[in-house]
Amino acid sequence: MKKSIFTTCILASTIAMAAPAHATYYTYNTNLDNGIGKATVTIDTRSGTATYKGANINVTMTGSQIKNFKGGSTPPTQVIQADTIKGTFTKNGKTYNAYTSSYPGKPSFGFGSGGSSSQHSLSTQGKDKYGNTYNLNCGGNGGSSSSTSSTSSGGSTSTGSSGGSTSGGTTSSTSTGGSTSST
Repeated sequence: MKKSIFTTCILASTIAMAAPAHATYYTYNTNLDNGIGKATVTIDTRSGTATYKGANINVTMTGSQIKNFKGGSTPPTQVIQADTIKGTFTKNGKTYNAYTSSYPGKPSFGFGSGGSSSQHSLSTQGKDKYGNTYNLNCGGNGGSSSSTSSTSSGGSTSTGSSGGSTSGGTTSSTSTGGSTSST
């Protein structure tokens, strides 16, 4: 019995050390120009991803610089260079597949302060179904832009138990996972 409890404790502490210590998600609503329109931008600093979703855009960028994004209701001025981009965007009725190119500064996105609202930019390249390329450089004024962030502290679980959960709203929320085991 003592050996079983000791083994369970060792296993639980190993899992706890492997759990991520911190993850932050930021969500912004923007209205991008250049025919893209309204989009929701979600940035995950733990995994290094940024996603733009809207009626005319659905792209996800990945990269180590995204992990250094500084969020908040009005993020500081910053341009984030992504390593990769995947997805599509539609401009003037034509759909383009976003792709990672060697063109300087693409793909990238930026945030800056424009008075009382946050300004956004997105820069990438795309190819249509015929192989024609298009440089997408668009900006947007967040106007009623809102940000949400969720922070999660890693916990550990073992068979028959459940950990913590995290949810985001218009303010920050924090949830800490639990560590339980059953014999």
